[in-house]
Amino acid sequence: MNNYIFQSTDNWKNALMNLPDNNFFELLRSFFGNIKTPFNKQGLLNDLCSMLSRDTTQDKIKSYIDKTDHKLIAAMALLNNPAVEEMESFFKGEFSGHDLQGLIINLEERLIVYRFRDNKITRLALNPVLEPVLSPCIENVSILFPSRQNVKKESTPPLQIKEERQLASLLSFFLYQEDIYKTGEQRGGFRKKIQDDASKLFPGLDAELSLKILLKLDLLTLENNKVLFNKDSTESFGKLAFNDALLYWTTALYLCLEEDNKANEENYIRTSRKRCKQIAAFLKKLKNYLDPGILYPETTIRRIAKLAEMEENKLPWASHLFEDKALINYDFLLEAFSKTGFLQQKEAENKTETQHAEPLIVMDTAFSLILYPEISFADALKLAEFCNVNDTPLSLPAVSFLLTRESAVRAFDQGISSEEMQALLEKLSLNRIDSNLGWTLKEWEKRYAEVSLSSGLILILSGERQYLAEAEPLASLIQKCLAPGVYLLSANETEALGAIRKTGVDIIAQPRYKGEEKTKSSWRTSYDFTPLESPQGRTESKSLLANNKNKNEVDSSNEGKLLKEKYHKLLNTMELSKTEKDELSSRIERRLVLNETQLDKSSVRYEKLEARGLDFAGKTSIAKQAVDSKSILEISWPGSGGDTNSCTGIAEALEKKGNESILVIKAEENIFRVPLNKISLIKRIKQSIFIRS
Repeated sequence: MNNYIFQSTDNWKNALMNLPDNNFFELLRSFFGNIKTPFNKQGLLNDLCSMLSRDTTQDKIKSYIDKTDHKLIAAMALLNNPAVEEMESFFKGEFSGHDLQGLIINLEERLIVYRFRDNKITRLALNPVLEPVLSPCIENVSILFPSRQNVKKESTPPLQIKEERQLASLLSFFLYQEDIYKTGEQRGGFRKKIQDDASKLFPGLDAELSLKILLKLDLLTLENNKVLFNKDSTESFGKLAFNDALLYWTTALYLCLEEDNKANEENYIRTSRKRCKQIAAFLKKLKNYLDPGILYPETTIRRIAKLAEMEENKLPWASHLFEDKALINYDFLLEAFSKTGFLQQKEAENKTETQHAEPLIVMDTAFSLILYPEISFADALKLAEFCNVNDTPLSLPAVSFLLTRESAVRAFDQGISSEEMQALLEKLSLNRIDSNLGWTLKEWEKRYAEVSLSSGLILILSGERQYLAEAEPLASLIQKCLAPGVYLLSANETEALGAIRKTGVDIIAQPRYKGEEKTKSSWRTSYDFTPLESPQGRTESKSLLANNKNKNEVDSSNEGKLLKEKYHKLLNTMELSKTEKDELSSRIERRLVLNETQLDKSSVRYEKLEARGLDFAGKTSIAKQAVDSKSILEISWPGSGGDTNSCTGIAEALEKKGNESILVIKAEENIFRVPLNKISLIKRIKQSIFIRS
């Protein structure tokens, strides 16, 4: 992404030619002094281009480039001729909007940067004549992404999942919990006993938030204050590469944090499966830029995310990711990264379901088993569906599960047969299970079928209508035939009514019995966890950041300092008025002076930019100019207790109140009204020469 293409020299010349005449000639005078007549604008531009192309001139321009210049030049190349708003978004947290504008204007004055119009958008471009000077800045973008080695051993984040068996164990733990919340609802409070039990098995884990994540992913459901697992979702989730599963885990945590704070978020967006996958896919792109073991400050993460965003422009919310009203809340995203260890966690080795020569589990007793690290994610989750995690602290690499009557009944409720359980155990242990286990499973299943309590919609068909049970789409909704003509449906009321009508029935009875309330069915449609696509072209982008880590920053500020001192000494020997000296001194400080001829007083068109203290006339003049041009002003005035107040904003008006002149400034959403005689400093920020008044 650092292969910046400079615009043509003709484009740069056209941008200068289209300047208002006063801006054009002021710019040329700053480099050539007084312009003799007759003159030709095109000829003057050719002379300017020739001057900037000389090695001596380029050496001086290079000596003036400091660390801040380097950052802005690298960002303009990286963002590929951005609008100013994009630069503000990229540098958010490092430069204020007003400060950044001042820095960009200084680069324009020095002819390093110019502006051009592209589809009604004003963009920033780098001067192609200075390509030899600017290329080192462009090639080293690491200055934009500071980081450091993590030499300190960090504590384990409260929601970090290190490997497949840990996540499977967590799922199993919650499946045999009842009365999760004190009053039967989440707002009643998470039961302390469950948190205590979880803390023993999973030291340091935030159990309540873990459950919320599993519920958000729809791997578990909460019904009547009891946890059930969603078989379809779990099977789909188990087919993911484990690294993708961790991305969904982090995404679900972000969505939980967002939902918990929705009352304070104007742009809260309700969770959808599509959005969950979109965010997970975006995080996968982001993760590919990051190196485990490296600590990144917040500004670096924002910028790396911006790069990922640029490559993920297919997402409808991506272009607004970091705006104030973004569809992703960056603070919640950072919190999710912190809690899951997203930024420091190394990529896990993704395991595939293959036939192993060695067993993947070992039965240490007839009904307890130890899971080996080589077990696949899908198989570990399948075991969690009918086994409880053993009541001992989880300490990787040892993970122990226990098959009990309660855990088997829980699996029978979800439609898992004893044959399926036994087949999986035989497959993973290479047929090394106790012979009594199979007999016991079948006995439990027999007893399970003898007494049944079901919940759901009941369909009753009279004798002459029982043929409808074999007609689609109704047939696919029948979960169980309870008796001749009596069927339990696995659908909600709307789905069932639609399916029955499609069989040709036009009268459907829906009697309500005394005391019965019409409620929504608990039937849930499962998530389909499709694999996340591997980012394209990321290796080059990631190596771009890595390869730049050892490059030196382009910072010749010491040479520039010596050059400025040279010109200041020369200026002090010249017989000039104070006004002329002040203006030329300001140009030296702004790094506009490249040769001694530019210190000619004939080039001076004095423009007062600041006034202080008792200089009421100066303050009035600057305020009027700023109001007329809607310029940005920086002002300071005394506050209470000896403090100094200050603000930077657009000059809106200069009002009269009795004998006082009141300056009105709009700073973001705030309006300040300050008497001119109380202002200790007023400073007008220069505007871009490329912006017409």
